Amino acid sequence: MTKKILAFLLCTAILFGSTMVFAETNRSITIENADPVLYIGKQMKLNAVVTNLAETAPKQTALNWSSSDPAIAAVNGAGFVRGVAAGKAVITAAARDDEDVKASVEIEVRVPVQAVTINEKNPSVVVGSSVEAATIQLTVTVKPENAYHQTGTWSSSNEAVAVVDQNGLVTGKSTGRALITFTSDDPSGQKKSQVNLGVGQAVQSITLSGNEGNLPKGRTLALKASVAPANATNKRVTWRSEDESVATVNANGLVKGIAPGTTTITAIAQDGSGVEAKYVVTVVSPVRTIKTSVNRIPLAPDTEWPVTATVEPEDATVKDIIWTSSDESIVTVTQDGTVRGIKKGRATITVAAMDGSGVKMNIPVTVKNYDIVITTSAGANVEVDVPNGIWGVGFRSKTHCVTSESERLKPLKAGEDTFTVLMQSYMTGKVRRTKYSVLVTPSAVK
Repeated sequence: MTKKILAFLLCTAILFGSTMVFAETNRSITIENADPVLYIGKQMKLNAVVTNLAETAPKQTALNWSSSDPAIAAVNGAGFVRGVAAGKAVITAAARDDEDVKASVEIEVRVPVQAVTINEKNPSVVVGSSVEAATIQLTVTVKPENAYHQTGTWSSSNEAVAVVDQNGLVTGKSTGRALITFTSDDPSGQKKSQVNLGVGQAVQSITLSGNEGNLPKGRTLALKASVAPANATNKRVTWRSEDESVATVNANGLVKGIAPGTTTITAIAQDGSGVEAKYVVTVVSPVRTIKTSVNRIPLAPDTEWPVTATVEPEDATVKDIIWTSSDESIVTVTQDGTVRGIKKGRATITVAAMDGSGVKMNIPVTVKNYDIVITTSAGANVEVDVPNGIWGVGFRSKTHCVTSESERLKPLKAGEDTFTVLMQSYMTGKVRRTKYSVLVTPSAVK
């Protein structure tokens, strides 16, 4: 009967890979409740069961415990196994009085996860814009690097606000906040990391405004970014110049001209929506001064005075100018600088640079009625009414715009003059003076 039992147990051992070893003492050892996996720093208690197969077997069997590699898994005399280093070791329980009676179990020691950290701090996404803006890829650092389990499970505390797949890709669904959690798969002590994700309303458009026109070198231009919609969560923008050798821009949108040329200033939404707006800036070498052919103009109604303007310096990028009148009911001006009197009064003609430099020249204009207006080189007659008697007649010009040896005035230069006719009686010595206001227009002295 005893031989039949031994034969049966031997067959069972062969079929199932038992750790039991039989000896002539008719005893067997079985290690129960052995977990094949143990983590470094953890321990487990192995239970060795001795089975007597014959009446001749000892009633009590003392055991010796041993490890094939104590540097990986150490075992004490009570069967407590402790993980020391990553690797595999065989733990054996043997009868102290007969080392051929024993049982063994292989233990794999693994490196446990000590910490997991989601790398992205204060992550956020926005909805209402592109798909890319509504998603963010989260990543995890597992320590130590050689921990057996490098995987884990992702979850969201509020899937109405944001969902996360098992690759850590978060997708925003609606505005709000959700707690995103990564939990390690390591069963030895489930480590986890969490981040508070914000989901905001995306910027959908940006409008840039500023003074239109050229930007003189060395001057500044303040650009303003208007963000829509009004409930956008993050309305801040980042400013960038396409060519900083032409113009720079600071964090407040203040553009500074560096050198003549053209560049594009871009405002980019900081919320990750990818929305941007562009503003083309042309930097010019500025006009410094404008010189005009006259600094004041006298006119009569229906007379004209052409004015020329010179822009300096020569290397000014934009030399275009514009002419304006402060009161066109009194004086008008064409864009070639021709000033025309309309009616009596005073007004100012302004010639201004169009390069954005702000340089201009003002010319005061007085329109009045003159006794004599000379518009051609033929001049004009002065009617002299000589009283009866013997009189000497003489002529005097105040500003030498005209000359005369008789009643015919000849134009000398453009401007206004006071022409005086002097008459003196040879009999009484009485002197009469008759004064005439005279205007000589530029057309009379071409």
